[in-house]
Amino acid sequence: MTCDKCLAELEIGSFPFCPHGRSTLQVVSDSIPGGMILENLGPTPVRVDSHSERRHLMALKGLTEKVRHTPLQGTDKSPHTTRWI
Repeated sequence: MTCDKCLAELEIGSFPFCPHGRSTLQVVSDSIPGGMILENLGPTPVRVDSHSERRHLMALKGLTEKVRHTPLQGTDKSPHTTRWI
C-alpha cells in the first residue's frame, strides 16, 4: 500500500499519516512467570501469578505500595509525589 500524498510505501506497523514512521508501542505482560510468593500480606504466604492479582489482594486488605520520595536535584520537591494528608 502506498500513501496518496507522499507515495511512501506503507508496511504493517507504519503510521498511516505523513510523515510516516514505525510504531514503538509495546504490550507489557501482566503475568509473573513462575509466580511470586508474598509473605507480608497476612499470616501465611500467598502466591500470585499476575500483577493485577497482587494489586487486587492488596486492595482487599487496604494496602498500598510504598512510594519513594525522589526529589529533583537541589530541592526537596518532586513533581511525581504528593502529600498524603
